[in-house]
Amino acid sequence: MTAVSHSPNRLVPAIVIPRLTVLVAACTMLGSVLTGTPLNSANDRSRWAAVWSLVHRGTWQIDEIDRDPHWTTIDKVRHRLSEDEPYHFYSSKPPFLSAVAAGLYFLQRRVFGADLRRHPAEVTRGILVVINALPMILGLWMFQRLLMRLRLDPSAQTGILMAAGFGSMLNPYLSVLNNHTPAAVCLLICLVTIARIQQTDAPAGRDFAVVGLTAALTSCLELPAALFGIVSFVWMLKRDARRTLLWYVPAALVPLAVFFITNWQVTGGIRPFYAYYGTDRYLYVHNGVPSYWMNPQGLDAAADHPLIYLFHCLFGHHGLFSHTPLLLLAVWGWLRPGRSANRSGLRGILPVGALVCTAVLLFYLSRTQNYNYGGNSVALRWMLWLTPFFWFAMIDPIERLLDRPGGRRLFAALLAMSVVTVSVSLPFPWRPSWIYAAMERAGWIDYRTKVADFDPARWSVFASWPTQPGTTGSWVSGDGQRLLILKSRGSREVDGQIVCDVSVQMRCRRAGRWQDLLSTSCAVVLPVFADGQPVSKWLMETDVSGRLQPASEELQDLFRGMPASREYRPSGVRWFQRTPDSPGYRCERAASRVAADAPGAGRCWHRCDVWYCEDLPFGVLRWKQTVTRESTREPVHILTWTSTSIVSEPDVAAPSL
Repeated sequence: MTAVSHSPNRLVPAIVIPRLTVLVAACTMLGSVLTGTPLNSANDRSRWAAVWSLVHRGTWQIDEIDRDPHWTTIDKVRHRLSEDEPYHFYSSKPPFLSAVAAGLYFLQRRVFGADLRRHPAEVTRGILVVINALPMILGLWMFQRLLMRLRLDPSAQTGILMAAGFGSMLNPYLSVLNNHTPAAVCLLICLVTIARIQQTDAPAGRDFAVVGLTAALTSCLELPAALFGIVSFVWMLKRDARRTLLWYVPAALVPLAVFFITNWQVTGGIRPFYAYYGTDRYLYVHNGVPSYWMNPQGLDAAADHPLIYLFHCLFGHHGLFSHTPLLLLAVWGWLRPGRSANRSGLRGILPVGALVCTAVLLFYLSRTQNYNYGGNSVALRWMLWLTPFFWFAMIDPIERLLDRPGGRRLFAALLAMSVVTVSVSLPFPWRPSWIYAAMERAGWIDYRTKVADFDPARWSVFASWPTQPGTTGSWVSGDGQRLLILKSRGSREVDGQIVCDVSVQMRCRRAGRWQDLLSTSCAVVLPVFADGQPVSKWLMETDVSGRLQPASEELQDLFRGMPASREYRPSGVRWFQRTPDSPGYRCERAASRVAADAPGAGRCWHRCDVWYCEDLPFGVLRWKQTVTRESTREPVHILTWTSTSIVSEPDVAAPSL
């Protein structure tokens, strides 16, 4: 028996090492799921919203939970099943996986009294252990058993299992509800079972059932996998037509039936919502607010040339081979299969894998209307389900590399680079990878939505000055304890320039009553304001002789939103709704930041975020002032001001001077 020595007095059978590798990988995967943070992306929130609606309301419509800002998602469609019904929101994701998760949540709720909205972390982690972690561990265990039957050297088994267990970009997605990891597991189990069938002269009927079930599940979870489903059926039909018809077909019909029934319930047809991308289901205006997909931002608006897109899919910021260089060994295995081509059980798996992987890549390259690389994610996620094909193709190259010292060093380097990327990405599957961030810092890529500067420049939280006498704007602080009121007194000419006189009043609520903190008047020199000058140039006060002079620093700070002067930079258009059913306000977001001393806190950063809105008096809907210590970035003070046109507090809604 081959043995590996760990000390002079202790020998560990080499055959144990592959099993220990699977055990350590299993612990790592369970730890990742049990410490993951739920609902970090609109992608999985979309599915969880459908799960909650199914269990709590018995409907696929997500209108109610989508009103909660913690649960709202951009991955939704507006749809109605008939002309007589009103429009409702639905998850844009195929409903199959949501139905499975809803079944698990229903049981979890009945047995443990769990509530998805009150305890999202505990509930989602429990479900994800069942959907993601345990099946992946089962798949790795079956894969290890296959490697033993293939009579691979234990060191080769260990190398392949380390690549699969620690060097795969599937791992970061185990902690979120997604279709890629369960599809990859189904494909892995399917391929292992196909290999077992090919190794046996008289395969069991249940193996044909497993192939049919897992091939159909893969197709239901990843729609392009329908190609593999067809190939697997033909494959098994040629192997044993009778067992295929008696076992494969009935097993495959079960998930396919669930897929089409749930899809019919949601869409009214057999086509999933994905097939309607670019139609009015995605492109709509609801309560005056256009859907996200009418004006996608950042990476979702990418329009790379197909060759550039191909490069980034393979070697760039979402690259298969840049993130996990180990996959290059699979290409070697496809081009020069070596012993794998003749190994009992592997015949046909390598060419089928190369064919399906190439076909899927070409399919997504043809979808030029949505070149977003799978969105803000750490990997080219629509290729993740194909990962087991890569593992099978890596068997012979890894075995050959580990036969010689130079090859072992190369394998160790490829494995280390892959494991580092996977480890860094584990907590953040829905963020761009470190490669993306590095390329962005270097200036090689820039997918940020371009926003034109304000013209004229803006230096104040207020964007306009109404000259109609009596026009009033009022804003209440986020804690409800302060109220700012501006009232236009009309315009007049002073020294050949038009000025707008404005009354300024600050009130504070004490003992349930409003009391004045500040009551003064100021004048805005409109031509200077329109020229885009700083606040100190156009904000004036009138002295005792009636002449204009620069306003006090206190008043300037109020109008600037900060204790020093700095131009506001735009960040794009946003839509503000007080509730999902209320009318939307089109706003231009902007921000500015200065460093200045803060009372009792020393040197601090003072940041002000503004929602400019031309539909409201004085051109502002909201601004948020944030003060953080310069040295520690510790928050010192946060205060938000919101227009009382939005806030419905009775004693604030109708202020008067």
